[in-house]
Amino acid sequence: MKSQTPGRQRKIEADTRTLMQGAKLAITDVYDAIIELVTNADDRYQVLGTSGRIEIEVERRRGDSRGILRVRDFADGMTSEVMLKKLSRMGGRVSGLEKGLAVRGTNSRGAKDVAALGDVTFESIAGDGNYHRFEISAYFEYTAYEPMTVTSEERHRLRIRSGTGTLVTIDLEKEQRIPQHDTLRDRLTGLVPLRDILKDSNREVLLIDRNRERIDRLQAPILSGNERVNETITIPGYDSITAKLTINRAGHPFERDNPRFRLGGILVKSRHGIHESTLFDSSLENDVHAQWFYGKLVCEGIDELWNDYDERFERKESFRTSNPKPVIDPSRKTGLTRDHPFVESLVREVLKRLRPLVEEERRRVESERAAIENASTRRRLNELERAASAFLRDYSAEDDTSIDSERKEVSLGLKRKGFSLQPPYVQIVKGESIYFTFSVLRETFPEFDEGSALSIECLSPAILSDPQVCGMEQHPTRQGLLRARFKVTGLEATATTGVRVRLGQILTESAIICHKS
Repeated sequence: MKSQTPGRQRKIEADTRTLMQGAKLAITDVYDAIIELVTNADDRYQVLGTSGRIEIEVERRRGDSRGILRVRDFADGMTSEVMLKKLSRMGGRVSGLEKGLAVRGTNSRGAKDVAALGDVTFESIAGDGNYHRFEISAYFEYTAYEPMTVTSEERHRLRIRSGTGTLVTIDLEKEQRIPQHDTLRDRLTGLVPLRDILKDSNREVLLIDRNRERIDRLQAPILSGNERVNETITIPGYDSITAKLTINRAGHPFERDNPRFRLGGILVKSRHGIHESTLFDSSLENDVHAQWFYGKLVCEGIDELWNDYDERFERKESFRTSNPKPVIDPSRKTGLTRDHPFVESLVREVLKRLRPLVEEERRRVESERAAIENASTRRRLNELERAASAFLRDYSAEDDTSIDSERKEVSLGLKRKGFSLQPPYVQIVKGESIYFTFSVLRETFPEFDEGSALSIECLSPAILSDPQVCGMEQHPTRQGLLRARFKVTGLEATATTGVRVRLGQILTESAIICHKS
């Protein structure tokens, strides 16, 4: 077969539809857009090694008009050349992470992905003294403008009064709603990826409502609790990588929330970026006893593994078995890649420390609950004992000749309440059994019929009921009267216990003393 001459090697181009689909998966609402733009601004300050202010500005529009979201920083700005390099293409290692800088950016995606919410305009005043502009439409078509000398009018419009800075404006699609100011403020302070930025004394993050000219400084929530774990852990299979783990128990359990806003859980952080807040296992995520815990896992090795993978990809080298895929979800929606071997090993080490704390919490709660239930049971038994004593005292005081035939047939309780549990009080010997009879008048409770289920509960393990559920039956000699019989056996000697029976809304009890012999 004749060999063919290969053509020039080219990269596969992505169409607009593919770009839009990827962007809409990464950026679903204004919170996602704010995360991307605020962390980008913070990364720039981080690279410069300076403090700085970041402004989140919203303008709500009524009816079908489109709302506006703006994010402004006062860093060094971008020239038209830098904008074209960073904003005209997807991907590329241009964030600074590839150079070992402590930044969150990875794949040069986020700033462009915000076009998933509407048309985006990037405007900068750079160090060259010029005004620079770059636009990306909601269809991912870009327009690059020639630089022009900055004017006082432009500075006034951009609200960058002096120096350098960047303003990103999103004309939101109609379906993208901006939450009301208080809601937006409260939710932003809880956003997991912004937590460290809002705590940083070198950052001032403002939320500005242009409709009401209201300004609030955003600050991370202050969590307090007792430190339970503070440890530097090694990761099996990754001897050169360590992680610093702290776990605290809060003074109250956290409410379950959207993972983006949760206060509980362990923040997972690399050198600078927070990737997620998690309890590392689905069973713990749904465990009420795990909701007491919060903390932080800091591992710079995450960035090292990311760079190693990227570098091998660029050199077209085979990936190491210890690092076969990106360690961070490239879309940054799920945090760490759960089936990455490093993440699997890291999670196992964290769970070794976290699970015992959750089990300890479970035992504490169960112990407290048992103490409360025991105290409640003791109160009920004391009440039963007093009621039984009063019952026996009343019966002993009566003269048998005064009890007419009807009262011999129907107990006082049955006449008065329409139901009766007999005997109301009994003493038995360990190993002995006694039968109880529960009766109910159908005239008083017409909703019950033959077969209605009576449940029997023993108030302590010292006695046993047989059966625990039985059906009501017609009394053999009296019309209009239902009854059920069950046997109770003494298993252990106890000063006072009892049985409780329930039939629909009817609930009543009898007291029992069980002697050794």
